[in-house]
Amino acid sequence: MLITAPRIHDGYRFLPAGSALETDDHTGAVLAIRSGCQAAGAHVYPGVLCPGFVNAHCHLELSHLAGLLPRRTGLVPFLRGVVAHRTAFSAGQKHAARWAAAAAMRRAGTAAVADVANTADTADLRTGAGLHIHT
Repeated sequence: MLITAPRIHDGYRFLPAGSALETDDHTGAVLAIRSGCQAAGAHVYPGVLCPGFVNAHCHLELSHLAGLLPRRTGLVPFLRGVVAHRTAFSAGQKHAARWAAAAAMRRAGTAAVADVANTADTADLRTGAGLHIHT
């Protein structure tokens, strides 16, 4: 399959206009970059095609606290807030928040996550969230 977009970034630079990516029909892996072709028959995506992003430090197990703790207050107030609020949510609320956070990252182009975990709460995300999650 050929795919293209108004701009394609290969991780190092933007490719010349008219470039297209040849991908494997089953895995989606990029097989070749075709430069200077008109990409006849290519599926055209709006925006920019680029490699997936990597979130190199994440705490998915704390997703239920998003927006609850004040920002830019320093580490000690942050940790106090985590301790004060981490048990104020049901297991279902925490689960839903983790999955929503993983889905939001995936929609934004994140392909891999280094999840810093203190519990096994995010173990289910490692196989079902559509992300490569490493702890």
